Amino acid sequence: MTAGMPLLGSLAHADGKTSTSERAEAVARVVRGIVSYTRWPDGRASLRMCVLGPTEYADELLANASRDVGHKKMEVVRITIEFAQEALPACDGLYLGY
Repeated sequence: MTAGMPLLGSLAHADGKTSTSERAEAVARVVRGIVSYTRWPDGRASLRMCVLGPTEYADELLANASRDVGHKKMEVVRITIEFAQEALPACDGLYLGY
């Protein structure tokens, strides 16, 4: 899942006329779409998406930090570089910002 995340920044910059909040909503839709489409290896009812680094378009994801995505609940949490080594094992997906 992590491999697809760098593409989101490119998608968000495709239209220079789009506002930051509209881009954030579009990025959130793409992330939720990827998560809902992904086939996860176990039968857990929830997933944890971690947001790492400075992010320009993750506000919508973080504002709706717990949301149903497909048949799972997705929890979104921000982690910091200082604690990433401890936090990453609990992450099912990773949104890398810029």
